[in-house]
Amino acid sequence: MIIFDNRGVGESDKPSGDYTTKEMAEDTFQLLKALKYEKASVLGYSMGGMIAQELAINHPEVVDKLILAGTCSEPSKFNAHLLDGWQKIVVKGGIPDMLKNVLLWCISPGFYNEREAEILEFEKATDLVHLSREAYLSQIACIRTHNTTARLGAIQARTLVLHAANDLLFSRAQQEQLLKEIKGSTSVCVDKGGHAFTWECPEVFNGAVCDFLQ
Repeated sequence: MIIFDNRGVGESDKPSGDYTTKEMAEDTFQLLKALKYEKASVLGYSMGGMIAQELAINHPEVVDKLILAGTCSEPSKFNAHLLDGWQKIVVKGGIPDMLKNVLLWCISPGFYNEREAEILEFEKATDLVHLSREAYLSQIACIRTHNTTARLGAIQARTLVLHAANDLLFSRAQQEQLLKEIKGSTSVCVDKGGHAFTWECPEVFNGAVCDFLQ
């Protein structure tokens, strides 16, 4: 299993300027080449799912199976407005304030009420996140300009679309768009949990992924 930091975060390089999902997909392709992987199953969550789409479209030869979790082929007007709000929070308050706000959009109220102590620990940890304002704003630009809708038909890999019924960020209609345009794709809808269903419903998420990869 390969887990890596995208450009702008963690230990990866942090080039200046806006990023695009196509550029970040190229980063992924170059990493696979450097590690001498001829083919890999790829799982992308949220923005990572957007990057995974570009990888599967532009480098189909390296993608065996594709899992798109909690993502979309292009941001909606709602998404654009929300990104504008997060951008203002980053500029005025900084990364920790922004992450605390994002968290409330990503988890369901029930999960917050049941796991409040765990969530408060997460909020404390946001103060330690190594992510600059510039890098985060570059990632917001990356999401804002993402659009693969007209090119999804080029995806050749067997594809699973994973989505949570209570995802506030990406709607069911956006998931249906992926399913409509990607030939032969299948879906699993998690009936509990919000956008962060990988955290809220790990057993269901992991089970769906493992079943698909077998």
